[in-house]
Amino acid sequence: MLIKKTAIILCGGKSSKGYKNKAFLRIGEKNFLDIIIEKISNFDEIIISCSNKKIFSNYSGISKIVEDDIQDIGPISGMYKSLNESRNSKVLMLSSDMPLVREEYIKKLGIYEFDEDALITFTNGSSQPLCGVYDKKVNNIIRSLIENKNYSVKELLKYISVRYIFPKESTFFRDVNNLEDYIDICSKSMQMKEIRNNSCFIVR
Repeated sequence: MLIKKTAIILCGGKSSKGYKNKAFLRIGEKNFLDIIIEKISNFDEIIISCSNKKIFSNYSGISKIVEDDIQDIGPISGMYKSLNESRNSKVLMLSSDMPLVREEYIKKLGIYEFDEDALITFTNGSSQPLCGVYDKKVNNIIRSLIENKNYSVKELLKYISVRYIFPKESTFFRDVNNLEDYIDICSKSMQMKEIRNNSCFIVR
């Protein structure tokens, strides 16, 4: 089933620790980016957001590669540019260092209809603004935040209407900030086949 929304993978640049781009970290024979692209293949449009288009130029199965206009301010720059480039009014944002988010959950995000400005994952006691669906109209607010040098994506949620979605399995939303996180994600990937249902419920 085709999902008439755009899916944006936020790849950024090097990690904050100076390591290589996290999109190219591997689990088994595939890197994070390959894994995520497979899971969003039924979205109408797939965009890679990054700080350097050249290193992603050989990727197939995507609609376009969008390079940040403003470097070194975090994912909010990629969100702003790629939302402008999206051909759909509703857009899935997904960080490239979340390869364990289940395909079934991504589909639920994609097909769920909502009237708020965003549908955001909430797990482990915190919102996950880089795993959610945004309406393109939030880009005016993102632009204002950037102009005021407020680069926190979580700050954005304070200025828009949000519906939160609570996944049953929270362990698969851990991002990668250091070597220990990476080792943990590789370990958790072995559990994927044992979990049959990543159901969720919706609250306002």
